[in-house]
Parts: sequence; C-alpha cells; structure tokens
Amino acid sequence: MSQLKTIKKGYKIEKGYFGKGLEIPEDWEIKTFDELFDFLISGTNGRDDLDKNGEIHYIHYGDIHKNKKLILDCDLEKIPYISKDKVSKIPLLKDADLIIADASEDYGGSGASILLTNVKNKKIVSGLHTIVLRNKDESISVDFKGYVTLIPSVKSQIISYVTGMSVYGLSKSNLKGIKVPIPKDPKEGMKIGKILSNVYKTIQKTQELIDQTIVYRESLMQKILIQGITHAKPKKQKWYFGKSIEIPEDWDIKPLGEIAKLSAGGTPSTSKKEYWENGTIPWLTSGEINFNRITNSEQKITKLGLDNSAARIFPKNCVLIAITGFGMTRGRSSYLEIESTTNQSVVGIIPEKEIINAEYLWYYLRKEYFLVRSFAQGTQQPGLNLEILNDFLVRYPKDPKEGIKIGNILSNIDKKIKCEKKYKKQMESYHKSLMQKILTGQKRVKF
Repeated sequence: MSQLKTIKKGYKIEKGYFGKGLEIPEDWEIKTFDELFDFLISGTNGRDDLDKNGEIHYIHYGDIHKNKKLILDCDLEKIPYISKDKVSKIPLLKDADLIIADASEDYGGSGASILLTNVKNKKIVSGLHTIVLRNKDESISVDFKGYVTLIPSVKSQIISYVTGMSVYGLSKSNLKGIKVPIPKDPKEGMKIGKILSNVYKTIQKTQELIDQTIVYRESLMQKILIQGITHAKPKKQKWYFGKSIEIPEDWDIKPLGEIAKLSAGGTPSTSKKEYWENGTIPWLTSGEINFNRITNSEQKITKLGLDNSAARIFPKNCVLIAITGFGMTRGRSSYLEIESTTNQSVVGIIPEKEIINAEYLWYYLRKEYFLVRSFAQGTQQPGLNLEILNDFLVRYPKDPKEGIKIGNILSNIDKKIKCEKKYKKQMESYHKSLMQKILTGQKRVKF
C-alpha cells in the first residue's frame, strides 16, 4: 500500500502539468498561459531580409539566445532593422511584452525568453521562431512575468513540447495549455518579481563593471607597454617590416632569446599507464593556454613519466606560450603560478630577472598576440617554433623596477576583474537558488 505524501501546513496539492500533483501555497492557484496572456502574431522573415536602412526594429530568435539576458533594455540594446513593407501586418511590441524563442541546433535549446523594457516610441516587431505573450490578466505582474518561463514546472512543460530536428519548434497551441503556479494576490507576484529583478540587476551591473574594467585594462596596456610610466623622451628604433617606432629613451629592444631562456615541453607515452595513473605533476596542453594565470592543470603525469620523456618542469613565475593549436590558440600566453610540465605544443619562457620582469613580459606578449601569430610557418596548420620565438623582438624598460611596476599595475586590474567575476558567479548561484524557492512558493515573501 503506497504511503500518502504529507502536505506542508499552509499548502495544497493542485493538478499540474501532465496530471502531476503540484504542491503550492493555499493562496496560490494554477492558471494556463491562455488565461494569462494574449498571443501576438510574429514575423517569418529571416536574417537575409534585414535592412540597416529599414524603419522598424526586428527581433530574431537568435537575438534572444545570443543576448543571454532576462530583460532586453530597448533603450540600450542594438536591435537590427527591417523594411516596413516586409512586416506591415505584424503588431508593434510594447513594454512588458514577453518573447519566447525557438532555437536551432546552434543554440542548443529552446524556450529562452526575454522581457522588453524601455520600448518608448520605438517601432519593434518580433520575428522568425518567436512567440510574443502580452498580459490580459492583471493577476500577473510585469516583474513576475519576466520569470514565468523559468518556473521549474513551466520550464519542464516548455522543454517537453519542443519538436523538430534541425530547428526545435514550439507551437502556440501547446504553449496555451501550459500551467503556471501563481499567487492569487498580484502584490505577492510583484514582490517576488522585484526581489528577483534586484538580484538580476546586481548581476548585470557586475558584468558591466567587468566589461568596463577589461576595456580599461586593454587601453592601459596599449599605453604603458609602449610609452612606459616614467614620461621619458621618445627615441626612434628599427622595427619589423622596415619600419621604425618610438620607444622611451630609457627602454631597449632585444630578441626574446637574449633576455629569456626558452624551451618546449614533451609528452610521456600515452601507452604506458605508469606514466599517467595517479600522477601528481601538473601537465598542460596548448588548449589550457588562454591569457590566464595558471594554478592547476587538467591532467597530471608521474615522476616516471617525467623522467622518461622530453617533458620538463617549468618554474613558478614564468611565461608559457602556445606554439600550435586550433582556432586562435596559437600565440596565446599564460602566466605560470605553479610548477608544471607541458606538452610539446607549449614553450616555457624563463626571463632573466636582472633584465626583464616576468609579469611585464607576459603582458607584453598578450599585447603583441597578433604580431606573434603572424610569424607562424606552415600551410595546413601554421605553427610557431623556438627559432621564431627566440628572434621575436621585445620592447622593455632597461630598469627592471619599471617593468615590475608596470606588471603590478596591470596585475592589480586583473585581480579586480577576477574578484568581480567571483562575486558575479556567487550572485548567479544565489539567484538560481532563490528562483527555485520563491517562484514555486516553497519560500514565501512578505508583501
């Protein structure tokens, strides 16, 4: 005999999606999308129909997936245009319209949604593979509405209705029957929405701060890695391609091989388990070199593997550079904060401390990433090598103390970015947990 589920005090079981029982607060109810929303007509035009000289903004399903936001601020976001004659019968969108997007294989999912704000006097229509929901029931507030598709039970229903192969589709007839648990009192829904929106805005503002700091760092790198920080008079020096450049008079230009020791890594035989199993020595591949500070590795080798291969241990505070790799990997560099070995596609650069600072050199190689890549050789998969890197020219302060100061300035900015990213991740985790609780009524809010 099955045991009946114990219902919490103040809660009830209502018939939810696919006949499942859904536990919700006693003063909540279940309503369908059809009861809550009007379904607007969307356009069927693809990207080929866009026109930068058009008169109407056109939101394509790809814009919603790529945006990766819950709220689309139409006053700030760039929305592409389309000619009026191509969408003449499509209704214009308003503030608080909720757009649900289908998705192609490229986006790996379906049912992403976005809430429009600050439409103001803009003319905007919804396009291909989108469905627009507009409030017709005042029991659901605008703030709560922005989170409707993220309610766990609602999200499950949307996913279950996805059909198709190359394009995952959502039909209006299916969406109309989706059941939503909502508070009977609109004030509670408004409070829930406000709480979640405030956390979400904090996440967005943190991301904006990260983006601004990254832009500042890149701008500063361009300045101080060329002009220095001592305001010394400039002098002309020979450079690549028969050109001359200006550097501070107390700087120098030398080949990398004259100011640092370079050597490539190696790979222990993968057929010998004793070289890999229970390994404790970090071993890096070119894919892990990505303008980052390295504090760990995905793989590790044993002492036996180290002793029986071309792999070597590179010390802390040296620079690593990828010499081969797919896509944009070649030429990327990292700062090593642990002792580690690498494969043969990575070169370790150990600067002469009395000449050049390691962090300065790393930032310099980051700044000159595209120049480094340009010297790659080969046709099918171009690559760099030790000879090319040894001859690569480096501009640097003759006084190592200036290099240390430049490295510290840029390092402090990186630390700030890292700190903000950590905070953002924590807030995202909190936001997700909070949604799970208050969108289902598990956690009640005062209103």
